[in-house]
Amino acid sequence: MQPTIAIPLCHEWQGAGKFYMHQPYVDRILEAGGLPILFPFLAEQQLQSVLASVHGVLLPGGIDVDAALFGEEPHPKCGEINPLWDAMDVSLVRMARGMGLPLLAICRGIQILNVALGGGLVQDIPSQVPRAIQHAQDAPRWHGSHAVHIRRDSKLASLMETSSIMVNSFHHQAVGRLAPGFNASAHAADGVVEAIESSAGPFALGVQWHPELMTARQPLMQRLFGALVEQAKLTEERR
Repeated sequence: MQPTIAIPLCHEWQGAGKFYMHQPYVDRILEAGGLPILFPFLAEQQLQSVLASVHGVLLPGGIDVDAALFGEEPHPKCGEINPLWDAMDVSLVRMARGMGLPLLAICRGIQILNVALGGGLVQDIPSQVPRAIQHAQDAPRWHGSHAVHIRRDSKLASLMETSSIMVNSFHHQAVGRLAPGFNASAHAADGVVEAIESSAGPFALGVQWHPELMTARQPLMQRLFGALVEQAKLTEERR
């Protein structure tokens, strides 16, 4: 059987409301040999039922994370937030970790992963990071616009088999205070955290860039999705 990967749908609250998902996330999981399972906002009991039936989780990108979740007032440069989306993702992360499910988190995903487990965020890089480089590129979405330096002793370095890669960039928030049990495994030149990983327990890796948009020109990025699916296969075998 194909290992199943749960992907929570994004949510647009304006008007009548809308659930949606960008196709590249789905495509990358399929290419890695997994079976994507997309689902809307659910009550905790329903969410637990979904997670009990899958073998891994992919947290996709999206809008800003509410500063209240990490004990701060909102910065003037903060953008749109969605408390329903935040609440569901926080519950999802905590449940997935508690159930031992492997997890890959992308862009907003890395931020909510860190916040849900006790970490904080830089709310606005341009105004809060000295000598910040450009993290919101004006270039094609597949283009690697800045370098990321990977810690040589990290799981990410072992997976990617390199200590430096070029990544795309579409964010103004970033990981700040690290959640307990996590290490920063990659940084941009200005010190902004670009990847985190669990130091113990189930596989959990978060990246700030969007690898799902880069694989056609940088096949190396597909390794991130392959790693999630491989870990999900181990979960399937244990059940």
